Amino acid sequence: MTLLVGAAEIVITPPVGTYLDGYGARTSGSVGVHDDLHARALVVDDGVTQAALVSCDLIGVDAGSSPRRARLPPRRLAYQPNTS
Repeated sequence: MTLLVGAAEIVITPPVGTYLDGYGARTSGSVGVHDDLHARALVVDDGVTQAALVSCDLIGVDAGSSPRRARLPPRRLAYQPNTS
């Protein structure tokens, strides 16, 4: 059996000036970047089944901010997305 494994990382830091969750008292967007935010993925494929584990440096991800993920058939996800 062949097992294929791939990994990737990308910087997802929003532009300076973006309004950020968790800073409700602020009246303006971000003023700089202390540390970059990343998305990381690990994909495993044994020729029959594919699985992906994705980690994002975020407070949360909802279906509205990830339309492609929300369109995946629920049977392919380890959780049931809340698309309401």
